[in-house]
Amino acid sequence: MKTKQIALFGMLVALAFIFSYIEHLIPLPLPTGVKLGAANIVILCALYFLGWKEAMAVSAVRIVLSGFAFGISTVPYSLAGGFLSLLVMIWLKKGNLFGMTGVSVAGSVCHNIGQTLVAMALLGNKTVYYFPLLLLSGIIAGVLIGLVSGIVLEKLKKHIK
Repeated sequence: MKTKQIALFGMLVALAFIFSYIEHLIPLPLPTGVKLGAANIVILCALYFLGWKEAMAVSAVRIVLSGFAFGISTVPYSLAGGFLSLLVMIWLKKGNLFGMTGVSVAGSVCHNIGQTLVAMALLGNKTVYYFPLLLLSGIIAGVLIGLVSGIVLEKLKKHIK
């Protein structure tokens, strides 16, 4: 890995972690698990700008760091959601089935599906009752993250070659 790539990787991890930290500081008056997922702006931009391996690495490092910072019990949920989300986004991006916003929505919904499957495995079926709320919030968050990521990616392409 070249020095510039290492520096870029470090900056992306730091930025994703900062977004996670800011979200952690802002309590939402919604059930547990519902959040915007602003760190996914970084992950989505990494996927489109650098490639799937880099996006996967940034996501994994950010999830582990966030687990140490905000509670290790969140790591299984975040890993399941993050990797299912990324696998679907990689597949959709490669297939050119959707634009960036569509890929983001699918990723967001799959993130919620992955987290819910882990919750069901660890806590039993009692977590399924608010799954429709998670899907709706995933669609809304996915649209917002996809739109913002598209703007950020255009700016990145102009400034980084």
